[in-house]
Amino acid sequence: MSDKLKKFFQKKKADVKFKRAGPGHRLNEDTSSKNLPRAGETSRTYRVEPTDEAKQAAAAALARFESKKTTTGPINISLAAIKSRARKEMEAEKKKCRPK
Repeated sequence: MSDKLKKFFQKKKADVKFKRAGPGHRLNEDTSSKNLPRAGETSRTYRVEPTDEAKQAAAAALARFESKKTTTGPINISLAAIKSRARKEMEAEKKKCRPK
């Protein structure tokens, strides 16, 4: 009984795989003439100009990119450097506040 169930599920899995593969074709069909343009025919795709909204969005994205680029460059300080500077400032302040 279990062999029949195995065969049944194997057949169902194979059917699903074939359906997902897309439309089939015959081996004796000439598929090369369908996909290629004939001599003298050229397929051109024309580029559509972006809309005004798309142009504005692109300009805004470039502006954000440029502003981010300039602000993150020289101000990239490590956490250790910040801590050591704060420690030095605190020590200097303690020395100032101590009575002699």
